[in-house]
Amino acid sequence: FAPDKLIWAAGGTPLKPKSISGLDGPNVYPATEALRNLCDVGQTVVIAGGGMVGVEIALHLDRMGKQVTVVEMADHMLPIPGFVMNDELLKKQMHASHIDFRPATKLLSVEGGIHGNTLQVEHAGAQETIPCDTLLLALGFAPTAAQAQETYGDICDVVCIGDSLATKKIIDAIHEAYEAVRSL
Repeated sequence: FAPDKLIWAAGGTPLKPKSISGLDGPNVYPATEALRNLCDVGQTVVIAGGGMVGVEIALHLDRMGKQVTVVEMADHMLPIPGFVMNDELLKKQMHASHIDFRPATKLLSVEGGIHGNTLQVEHAGAQETIPCDTLLLALGFAPTAAQAQETYGDICDVVCIGDSLATKKIIDAIHEAYEAVRSL
């Protein structure tokens, strides 16, 4: 193909902070892989990140009968407000779930083995060990716009939209896509 313009809607890549050791170990997956059934999720699951993605996968796994713990560095779950109705529904479902939500809890490190992981976390200055079969990462996304420009920028004009620029809500990505197509 020899396009005049490319609309890059490839989203972002899941973050794995280098400051947390062990994130490349066994049984550690991006939450998005679990949502798409691309990895085996054990019975005891810890989700690092209590934003929208982390809470939604936690609720899904809770309904499947998994034992779920969510650790979030912020002082409360869902630290970035969403749509009011969506937030209220999620909070009602969180309250009715069996999930162990742990706000103000920082993931320090992960030690993995064939039979699961051991997580070191810190809450209120005290460290604790949490065992789990699977660790799912819901720590945000890194934009891919630079990759798009590097790969295709010398071929054609590249217009990046949605999470390829920065983590956003779906309504923002839809609006950007509409504007990008409308400008053709």
